[in-house]
Amino acid sequence: MSRASSLLCAVREQFPEFTGLQFTGTRGLEDHLNEIKEATKLVPQQAIDKIGNCEISAVNRLNSGSRGELTEYRGKPTLAIAKQSWTGKRYHNNKSVAGTVLHEMGHALDRTTNYRLSSHPDFRAALAKDIQKMTPEERKSSEYFFTGREDQDPARAGPRETFAEMFRLAYHKGQGAFAMSHQRANEVFGNSVNVLKGLVEN
Repeated sequence: MSRASSLLCAVREQFPEFTGLQFTGTRGLEDHLNEIKEATKLVPQQAIDKIGNCEISAVNRLNSGSRGELTEYRGKPTLAIAKQSWTGKRYHNNKSVAGTVLHEMGHALDRTTNYRLSSHPDFRAALAKDIQKMTPEERKSSEYFFTGREDQDPARAGPRETFAEMFRLAYHKGQGAFAMSHQRANEVFGNSVNVLKGLVEN
């Protein structure tokens, strides 16, 4: 993501509940920015502390058409959370801003630890066990998260994407993940969520 595409300017402020998070947004996106701020309250303080200095930007759209992106700017993680995302035919409002924030925060945390969390043997073992609980249909609908390696094919997801989505599942009560309802995703990935929380919060 280029700095131009994220349209960072205007409203800058420190969010008093957390140290290290800075929020930016363009004029006219104040409501979207407030929704992002509320979502960060779901992130455990231990994760915020590990991520350190981080900028979260409210943007209308991203050039990629996605809901959120993580980059690094001047040595700190920069998250851009879009108000609208591309659905194949046109842009639609992002109905899961909180989920997008948590997913991208999961990426930021993993990147900060040099991907030691997504590659941790305990997390990988729990995930391998949990995947066995998925039905064939569930595997097909969420195969993006479980196939490929980022270092070989960036277009395909892998453990890093899986970790970020698991972070979303762990800390966003009531919203689904992995193309499943919240209840079903927790039934399937309960072991992975518990391991992830142990890694994040200790």
